[in-house]
Amino acid sequence: MIFDKISNHTSYMLPKIFNTAFEHAQTLSIATPIGKIDIDGENLFAIVSEYETLEMEVAKAETHNKYIDIQILISGNEYICWYPANSLPVNEPYDSIKDATFYDKSSKKYEGQVTLSPGTFAICFPWDIHSPQIRSGINSERVKKVVYKVSTAEAGFTPA
Repeated sequence: MIFDKISNHTSYMLPKIFNTAFEHAQTLSIATPIGKIDIDGENLFAIVSEYETLEMEVAKAETHNKYIDIQILISGNEYICWYPANSLPVNEPYDSIKDATFYDKSSKKYEGQVTLSPGTFAICFPWDIHSPQIRSGINSERVKKVVYKVSTAEAGFTPA
């Protein structure tokens, strides 16, 4: 997982398609409608959502095979917890429709935690077990988020 300020995204040697996503992110605002945004077909698209952050115990831990996530908050704050590949037992096997495997995190504490806020990003690769949407304060908070879905094939990455 990579976590940093959006202004630093060019510091990483990532395929060009990532720059396309970060350039698109500059066009987003609180007025951006909820839903899917087509950028480059199945190679790159974005999903804008709005939700209340969750308790740590309720938020799901997941990985994806076909897509790499670039998670960016438009408003609000949330924690994303990270676990090493193969460190958690599978709770729900891979579903190719959802492009997700879900894990049981009840027996293991996360090994990394970041606070996602406007102006920052988290890139979750196929080998990163990640648990997003976690409240970062005492109370749940309404957030607006965009998740860019970058095709692993287009980016030249393969799942672990």
